[in-house]
Order: sequence, then structure tokens, then C-alpha cells
Amino acid sequence: LSDVSYGYLQKFESMKEISISLILRGGIGLFFLGGMLYLSKSLVIATAGILLAWILVYAVFDVRCVKKFNGNHRFEFNKDYSPAILKSAIPLGVVMALLSLTKNVPKYFVDNYLGKEALGYYSTIAYIPQAVNMVVNSLGQSLAPRMARYWAKNQFLQHQRLILKAFLAVFLLGIVMLVGVVFFGEFILSFMYTPEYAAYTKLLTLLSIATTIRFGNSILGYNLTAMKAYSVQLPIN
Repeated sequence: LSDVSYGYLQKFESMKEISISLILRGGIGLFFLGGMLYLSKSLVIATAGILLAWILVYAVFDVRCVKKFNGNHRFEFNKDYSPAILKSAIPLGVVMALLSLTKNVPKYFVDNYLGKEALGYYSTIAYIPQAVNMVVNSLGQSLAPRMARYWAKNQFLQHQRLILKAFLAVFLLGIVMLVGVVFFGEFILSFMYTPEYAAYTKLLTLLSIATTIRFGNSILGYNLTAMKAYSVQLPIN
């Protein structure tokens, strides 16, 4: 239900409320998990504590946020729209599965040809550009409703300008990341992990270059989703 609320809030570009809800879910969930695990010594009960925390956040915070835009806060099942939604969701779900597979394919090759130790180094170092990629995903999710609105209203000039601004923003972010990696890569790896990781600065640089290229692909992906062009994403991915 919280995810449905997030989708509704995203429609109105109310990203602040979504961010606060996610922070509350994570913080309160961690508190309940730790507290119940300490008191009960049971992982099952501790996991139930996370569920309880999420229900609490939904009931107290998410509902109040949605009511600002929808006074009655009623989720209704409409059987007339269900087939159309399902038809759109299937290719989009396949696309998300392919994206997840694409992200993990390099790990399969590294594990098969270079071994577990190399896989450990690769996976750990890859988290650094992935953390920057989270910023791009946040940008794409916040701009997607506006992209959809411009496209639906045939405001193509505003739509193109928005995409160009997004491309410029992620390109500059990628340049900053690359400059930081080139000049401070060894220090970053040694500081975040151990000095042994400093020998893999070239790997971090290559991953950063690949991630920067993927930034543009991410913006295009959000744009295609905003245009409801779901099926065309299958051959692309």
C-alpha cells in the first residue's frame, strides 16, 4: 500500500513526502528489528517487527500525505482498467527483469573466469559508481511525472527541453565522478575499504566510465516509460 501511495504522490511530484516516508520506514524498521531481536532472540519475530513498523508508517504518515491530494484516500478496484494496466505492466516487468539481469551478467563472467576473490573485489568496487547512479535514478523518478504530463498535453518543446536539462545534469554528474576517480581513486578505495583495493583504481575508472554512459540510458528509459512506450523497451534492453 505504501508503494501505491508513492505512485500517487509521484504523480503530483511530491517527492519530499516520499523521501520522508522511506526514511521513516528504514529508521523505525531498523529500530523495531533490533529491539525485537534483542528481546525475543527470534529472527521471525524481529522480521514481524519490520512489518509492524511499515504498517505504522503507512497508517500514520502515508495516509495523511495522500489525503492532501485525495481527501477520501480510497483505493478502488476498477475491473474496466485492469486488463489495460496488466497489458502495460507485463512488458514493463520483463524490462525490469532484463535490467536486473544485465547488471549481474558481468559478475557471472568474473566469477566463472577469474574466481571468487576477483568477484569480491569487483562487486565491492562497483558499489561506488552504483551509489552515484542512485542520484540519477532519483532524478529520473522525480522528472518522470513532468515528462508524462508534457507528452500527454503535446507540449513537445517543453518535453525536449526537460530531457536536455536532465541529460546535461547527469553528464555533469558523470564528469565530476570521473574527475574524482582519476585524481582521488586510490585514496577513495583505501579510505572506504583497505589499502589492497588501491591496486584496482583502473577497474574503478572503467566502471565509472561505463556508469556515466548508462546515466543517459537511464534518462531515456524514464522518458520512454513516461511516454508509455513499454514494448519498445524490450528489444533495447
